[in-house]
Amino acid sequence: MKAVLKVAGMATALAVTFGIGFVSASAKPAEATTTTPPSCLKYIDLSEQFIGLAAEGLGYASDGFTSIGNRDLYGADKANDKINALAPKVDRLATPLQSAKQDCKGGK
Repeated sequence: MKAVLKVAGMATALAVTFGIGFVSASAKPAEATTTTPPSCLKYIDLSEQFIGLAAEGLGYASDGFTSIGNRDLYGADKANDKINALAPKVDRLATPLQSAKQDCKGGK
């Protein structure tokens, strides 16, 4: 169950840390006057990978909650194992993602 909460926490941390959120419908896109720096392209790529892992983890968490609701402890345990298997992948992405974010913000 701790792993289910960990994935939910990762998704929340992702939204807060990386500024992923809702954008006003009245917001106007910035005019593109230059090409996107390679560091920002790397940041986008790593962010997409991270979001994919978070989505996968939330799917497993959903499966776990459904299993718990059905009193299926074996199913909940399997979902928990799948979430735990994602943790090393998330950990491997965390440092490069933060580095790419800083490089992108710094204009490198």
